[in-house]
Amino acid sequence: FDSESVPSLRAELLTIVQNPSLARKMALNIKPPRTVDSDVARTIERYEELVRSKQEEGLMQTEYKQYPGNGRPIRVLFYFFKNVHIPILLPVFEEMCRQGGFDIAFSYYHHDLRIRAGMTPEEFAILERQGVPLFENPREWNADVTLMADNVAKLVEGCGKIVNVGHGLLSKGQYFTDTDIVHRENLEDLLCVPGPYHKQRLLDGNRVFIPVVATGMPKLDRLFSPDRLSRDDLMRQMGLDLTKRVVLFAPTFNIALSSIPILWTRVEKLADDDTYLFIKLHNSTLNEFKEHYRELAQRHPNVIYVDDPDITASMLVADVMVSDVSSAFMEFICLDKPVVLFDNPNQSTYRNYDPRDIEYAWRDVGLRANSLEGVIEGVRRSFEHPEEYQSRRREYAAQLLADRSGGASRNVVNVVRDLLHGQYAPERVSTDTTALLIPVGPGDERAAIESTRLALEDGGEACRVHLIDHGCTRGELLRSMPRDSRVKVIGQDVVEAVTADATYVVLLKAGLDMGERRLFRLVNHLRRNPDARAFVPLFSGEEAQQSPDQHPFHYVAPDVAKTLRLELFDRELRHAIPAQSLPHKITGATCCIAARRQSEGGTLLMKHAKENRRSTIPEVGLALDVVVGNLASVQATQGSPPDVDSTDSDGMEQRDSAEDGRLRVAYHYERKGKYEKAAEHAQKVLAEDEANVAARDLLERVEARLS
Repeated sequence: FDSESVPSLRAELLTIVQNPSLARKMALNIKPPRTVDSDVARTIERYEELVRSKQEEGLMQTEYKQYPGNGRPIRVLFYFFKNVHIPILLPVFEEMCRQGGFDIAFSYYHHDLRIRAGMTPEEFAILERQGVPLFENPREWNADVTLMADNVAKLVEGCGKIVNVGHGLLSKGQYFTDTDIVHRENLEDLLCVPGPYHKQRLLDGNRVFIPVVATGMPKLDRLFSPDRLSRDDLMRQMGLDLTKRVVLFAPTFNIALSSIPILWTRVEKLADDDTYLFIKLHNSTLNEFKEHYRELAQRHPNVIYVDDPDITASMLVADVMVSDVSSAFMEFICLDKPVVLFDNPNQSTYRNYDPRDIEYAWRDVGLRANSLEGVIEGVRRSFEHPEEYQSRRREYAAQLLADRSGGASRNVVNVVRDLLHGQYAPERVSTDTTALLIPVGPGDERAAIESTRLALEDGGEACRVHLIDHGCTRGELLRSMPRDSRVKVIGQDVVEAVTADATYVVLLKAGLDMGERRLFRLVNHLRRNPDARAFVPLFSGEEAQQSPDQHPFHYVAPDVAKTLRLELFDRELRHAIPAQSLPHKITGATCCIAARRQSEGGTLLMKHAKENRRSTIPEVGLALDVVVGNLASVQATQGSPPDVDSTDSDGMEQRDSAEDGRLRVAYHYERKGKYEKAAEHAQKVLAEDEANVAARDLLERVEARLS
């Protein structure tokens, strides 16, 4: 506005505000406010549309199969971190709809170009069309199990069991390989892999200790389904000439590995009057590259740019594929079709390059080229002699996919059911025995019991707990301890005898929290490195005073250290890349320490257990993915009362009440989304103390979530 003064500007603004016509036009762009009623109505409407459409397609049964044991559907969350996960997870979703007995929701990552993740509006619309509830925050859906297609367990913490369906056939230095980063798979509950090769590679690597199941690859079900459309039918749908040949160009996105920087748009020479060239780029390819290839397709009548995130239809119509280090070429050979593989001369500079990985070791499955001329010649030869390399293709295909009948999605669904019914135990871990030793002195009884309870219920490790009597009130200990055959109260003189058949021993100070699978994660370091003396975790409390190297503040950025509460360090650090590395050696405190039973470290550990001695041991490994805190010092986090400053009187009341270990356990289960167990423990606290306000508030919250 060209106003000379504040009053004149105000007068101009008033003229606009008081103009009813302009106000009405402005209001046209304002969405009506959301209400609970409108959200419920919209969800019901979308669900009814889904039921109608799926029943018409024969994809959904009219009644749920009841979930054995509690008479309700299994609550499932599908988490979509990247657009490439859509064609992987949707077939599993459709199979669950066919079988029935599942209550399903989707969650997604917000669009973030910096890490090439999340959903664009067009991709989000694909999810919306499925007609199920959608959440950006996955914890809003109280899931029994969450399915994802990449290692992003950090983003779905507290969302029930975590199943990683996996999203590729290759290693890229991160999957199905022998590197430290593969250790992160242990943060899940179960890993589905495409075929026997992938399972064996993980077992040989001695880094993954969760159940690994070869299910086949759900996104390829359409390729192998008996009901799939023929090549001619698909060509007709696309409006293409059935007599023409099809070359599919499917490069990867990594610059050091991709053929894009070298072949560039010159690949148009593969298209001619008798040949279509389909260009299907990886969804993580740089946008400027995508635009150049889109423009190429607009200029050339026989070049077709494929925008669909699902490559299935393109592979079914293609006669030959040109690729580099993309998992697409492995999928293509499973159709027994020829491939031409481009070798980027810079591939050895790729940060995760390992010539032992499948994408380099199996390049004898087709013709290879390092120039455009070589690619053109390879395509010509593949058209003329498609049977060349056929025996190698078939040999590798049998190892790549456990299912080539179109039943991989069904296999994944069956695995999910079995996991929830307790059918799966890690093959590598099932033969191990772990003895957890907790010395109990006078006044330690309650703390020891709560440490035991959390280790058994949520430690993630099949273990036996030995509570060692060091002058405790044994009667109180026996009355309060869980009625579980795995828990024993023993004397100091029988420590060696009761642990004689154990593979591993862990010494734990009473009152330390080994929940959230900390015990499993700590013992895994012994499995990875059997020659190590012992391993210790980081400490989030006073225990770190004995060993400063075990304080988490040394391993996070200073700005994070200032703001992050101690009890959250475990969650932050266990997903970090350094946490996957083999531990470095320090002088570690014996408050929590793990060793192989038949080793020098195990002998030393048991000596400390018998003497109940708090000291340090030199030359032990530091497990950066485990942070152990004291039960009494850990407050509730997500879903619990608001954070308070540690100096505030109300905050001290909260902390005092949390010192009742059972209430701490109740907060723990609320944070994990296990509301039935949280309610059970809160009720037990109230049975002992009806006036416990914190327990009553917690019970009201979890009962509201359950209802």
